[in-house]
Amino acid sequence: MADTKKVAEEIKTTATKIAGEAKTTASKATAAAKTTATKATTAAKKASTTAKKTATKKAAAKKKAEPTKSVILQFAGEDFKIDDIVEKAKDAFKAENKRKAVDDIKVYLKPEDRAAYYVVKSGESEYAGQISL
Repeated sequence: MADTKKVAEEIKTTATKIAGEAKTTASKATAAAKTTATKATTAAKKASTTAKKTATKKAAAKKKAEPTKSVILQFAGEDFKIDDIVEKAKDAFKAENKRKAVDDIKVYLKPEDRAAYYVVKSGESEYAGQISL
């Protein structure tokens, strides 16, 4: 029986060692898994940031690629910039109607009269005027 007790104690000791080693291995595996998960999360965040930056750069490139627009009327050897005429019409309206907002403006050009006629809609009212070219 002494041998049986000795064998039983050796089995207990071996089982305890194996259990301890299993716990250590499990702890190491858990730590490694956490580290891997953290690295994966960091890599995903970096990839997301890079993708956002790339998308922003592409959007900015598209905005930069849009050409400027300009309309110029040529009549009797003279050039008239349409944007300037519209601004002059708005300014003329504002000079007469300081507290009115311009909701809509239509400008009619008559280069033979060297004049531009405008109609401004402000609220529910319409105002008409004329400027010289």
